[in-house]
Amino acid sequence: MFKLNLRKKFILLVILMAFLLNGTALLISSKGISDVMSDAYRDRADNLAKTIIEIGDKEEINKLYNEAMAICDDKNDLENNENRLSQYEEIKQSTSYKKLNDFLSRMAEINEVDDIYLLIKINDYQYLYLISIDENKGAGYVLNSDKHIEKILTIDEGIMYDDSESGWMVRTLKPLDFLNDSYIGVDIAMSHAMSRQWIYIGIAAALLFIMTVLISLLISRHIAKAVVAPIREVSDAASKYCDENVEISHNKFSLLDIHTGDEIEALSESMKKMERDMNDQIGKLLNTRKELIYKEMKVKHIEKIAAYDSLTGLRNKHAYDDEVRILEDKIAKGDYRFAVAMIDLNYLKKINDTYGHEKGNAALKNLSKILSKMFKHSALFRIGGDEFVAIMLNEDFENREEVVADFEQKIAELSSDDSLEEWDRTCAAIGYSSFDPDIDNSYDDVFKRADELMYQHKKQMKAERID
Repeated sequence: MFKLNLRKKFILLVILMAFLLNGTALLISSKGISDVMSDAYRDRADNLAKTIIEIGDKEEINKLYNEAMAICDDKNDLENNENRLSQYEEIKQSTSYKKLNDFLSRMAEINEVDDIYLLIKINDYQYLYLISIDENKGAGYVLNSDKHIEKILTIDEGIMYDDSESGWMVRTLKPLDFLNDSYIGVDIAMSHAMSRQWIYIGIAAALLFIMTVLISLLISRHIAKAVVAPIREVSDAASKYCDENVEISHNKFSLLDIHTGDEIEALSESMKKMERDMNDQIGKLLNTRKELIYKEMKVKHIEKIAAYDSLTGLRNKHAYDDEVRILEDKIAKGDYRFAVAMIDLNYLKKINDTYGHEKGNAALKNLSKILSKMFKHSALFRIGGDEFVAIMLNEDFENREEVVADFEQKIAELSSDDSLEEWDRTCAAIGYSSFDPDIDNSYDDVFKRADELMYQHKKQMKAERID
């Protein structure tokens, strides 16, 4: 009967240990990187869905919902057949559908996601698409419920899962608080990112394994044949090596107390050194994971700083320039439904010189709060020291004269209130103008007209104050 001698047994033992160590490193790296990636993608999907719910046009969504429900009178066992789906073609040509589709497409492009859609629950196991930027879906398409959808709705956050057709995906569903059994969904494909992760982990694991095996084979040359007890200690330590948490340093070999004065003792010391090296590698992998999380947080912080004014909380000049580029694209496509309001805070220099810059800052904050309250559906920006811009969209655009009149009335009340401190008596001039395709060629034409009207208003207010 074939038997392995002691030397060969030890060689097999250390090779086994190499597999265990390599598996530990692989587990840590894959777990760490996968967790960071999946958390980042889930947060991205969740935050985008919440943002769409907050800024989406609720009136248009309700219109689309009512149009679809008027068709979907039978809510049991719906199938995606051509006859049924053809009933929703007219909805796809409606103004509500086109406006929402343009909005969702723009949000998908800006945030680099694969699909954004609006679902309504029609029975216990089926959902109906009201709209989707995926050309294969859209109004009337039916989605059957599965374990992934139920899990998302149960834990109220996105999940990552392996889809049989699309590969690794992150999906989130957020309920619309103004529409029962209705959800905004966001899908992000992760297959490419996961492939790159496993390539990196595979290369690192292979190199780590080769290094560990080479070191183990070199050490095995110096092992004596007849010292059974010390080798058993090493073997026992190796077999228990991975019993501990993979995210902490191991000390199984460092606890060995072998003093044989020969190659066994040398082996023990070598294994201790290898353990320290492995602990260093584990530490580096964990540090990499922490750095990834830190960098992600730093990027989010930088993005916020880059887009928002730190004093007023409104979007800054950089964000304003981005919004102007978006409007220029819309103008090129024939979408002119916007107006520009230019607002300038009066007497800021006087407040700064008389009461100090702290009170001047308070005056700027007061005006910002008023703008945020009265221009609820507009994009607000602080583009200079005392200059603000409101790009009036949606309901604010439809009711622009009323919105501007209410703002002027509010300013008139505050500026004439003698019970307030001067920096709280907010006084501001405003001028606004809408895009006119007969005379305007670009956004800048509208802005200049609004700016000129603002300065005329400013002169008028100063003249009235002197009188």
